[in-house]
Amino acid sequence: MNKYRLMITSIAALFVPTSSWATDLPCDVHSEMKLSSIAGTWHTQVQHLNEAGDIVMLDQGCKPINTIEPGTDISQNMQQVTAMNVTPDSTLVVGHQLGRSEDFDTSLLFSMVQVLDKGQTHDSPTKTCLFYVAAKGPAQPVTRIFELNGAKCTFINDIEHLTYKFNAE
Repeated sequence: MNKYRLMITSIAALFVPTSSWATDLPCDVHSEMKLSSIAGTWHTQVQHLNEAGDIVMLDQGCKPINTIEPGTDISQNMQQVTAMNVTPDSTLVVGHQLGRSEDFDTSLLFSMVQVLDKGQTHDSPTKTCLFYVAAKGPAQPVTRIFELNGAKCTFINDIEHLTYKFNAE
């Protein structure tokens, strides 16, 4: 009898969430991402580079801003990207929902392009921050930051809260 109880307990343990996902985050996301501006307005987009999943706004009822409609193979996936503006007073808080077949072999590209105020001009191309994020494993992103045209771009990985912060200045 104890042998069967142990077997049932072991099988049930397979279905309990593990620390790979933050159980206190809404929308079944496994990470939270905050995109913010230190100075000025920035036109912001998030794009999947491989695998299928959704990027949803956590502070607006899990509304998707990036969704993928799977095709018969990855080359036929249709990606819908919604751009948002961030300012020092308005941070974009999003989460990454894993797709049905996603296995953390995923990468995302965050782009933040400075929006000039009305009447403002500049001598060079617009300041741009590009953040390439690939998953090495749960809560272990590999990140590359590209600062273009005088932009200052920072990334902070808060492992304890599974929160990633992207800042543009």
